[in-house]
Amino acid sequence: MMRLPTHRIVQVIVFVMVVSIQTRSAAAEQTTASIMHQVYDAIAYLLPLSLRDPTHSTVWDRSLIDDKLQTLKKASKTLKQHTAAQEWEFRHLARSFDELSGDLYKAFSNEWPEFAYFSMMGLVQHCVACHSRVAAPSSQLFGQRLMARMDLRELPPADVVKIHIATRQFDTALKSIETMLMDQNLHPIEADYGSLMVDHLHIAITAKRSPATAEGFLRRYLARGDVPFYLKRRIEFWLTALDEFSDDMAAEPSIEAAKAIFYAADALSRGPGNRVRAVHDITAASIIRRYLAVGTTRRAEVLGEAYYILGVIALRTLEPKSAVPEMELLLASSIKADPDGPHALESYALLEEYGYVHEDQLAAESTTQTLIDMSELSTLIGR
Repeated sequence: MMRLPTHRIVQVIVFVMVVSIQTRSAAAEQTTASIMHQVYDAIAYLLPLSLRDPTHSTVWDRSLIDDKLQTLKKASKTLKQHTAAQEWEFRHLARSFDELSGDLYKAFSNEWPEFAYFSMMGLVQHCVACHSRVAAPSSQLFGQRLMARMDLRELPPADVVKIHIATRQFDTALKSIETMLMDQNLHPIEADYGSLMVDHLHIAITAKRSPATAEGFLRRYLARGDVPFYLKRRIEFWLTALDEFSDDMAAEPSIEAAKAIFYAADALSRGPGNRVRAVHDITAASIIRRYLAVGTTRRAEVLGEAYYILGVIALRTLEPKSAVPEMELLLASSIKADPDGPHALESYALLEEYGYVHEDQLAAESTTQTLIDMSELSTLIGR
């Protein structure tokens, strides 16, 4: 079996030790700092073992391995505790993170280290999903110190961008994406097949709350001269939308404004998977998440529709993360928030049609999931 390079796993180590267990209170931050050092110590020991060939390695220190794995498990449990009183989506993300931590524990316990790498990559995607969902200040110096411990020379640029996002180096992430997109060797049509352009919009609008940042780059991109008509037309539409919604982004978050922007996007394209809706959807999602982050008690019908909208946006616009069932968690949150509401049945139908968790289709009657219990959701909506 192919051995994975050490530096591919090191990037994940830092994410797990620092980013994934952050909380919003000063007391929690102190707890996080303590856990951070414990997690780093655990991974520093486990990393070499994840690359060993069991047939040619020295005897593993089983008791020490178990101790380090327990440290990781405790970190994920702490994350669940910190999010227990927060919104449904965040609670679900914490549960998903905890499940992946359990997978990592099983991987090492069964002496199957190759699987540990894939579990680690899943934890990275959770960090990125969390840190790109709401506006947040960059932590440039902090992130640079962490990345100084990693050898990034052989990493694909897209993986380095993930590190920047996970460590809240949003400005650096944007510059890296711009460098890749402006590379004359990457034709705009080829770039359009990937997620780089949408990733740029997502960071600029959501993490930076700076439509002007997105606008400035899009205008530079149009100046390349090799942008095809369909993409040029889409970018010009994005520019119009960025200008149109700039006041909404600057204002206090309004659920009504977000709903108007989202539903206006429904009629924008007849083509499947068309990203012309991207600015509408990302703007609407950003406003909704800021609205939810205030923490005020919301009516069930408001929460149900908010999560439904976020779920649809994750399905039709945002690049999916294989280890993070974002759309699934959001639609499940919509049902739990308002099981008798107007969006519950549609949310359940979308879960059955498009939903997957751990590569299992949620519509399969034999599927048993601890993260998303379709039987429970079915009972909630009265099926």
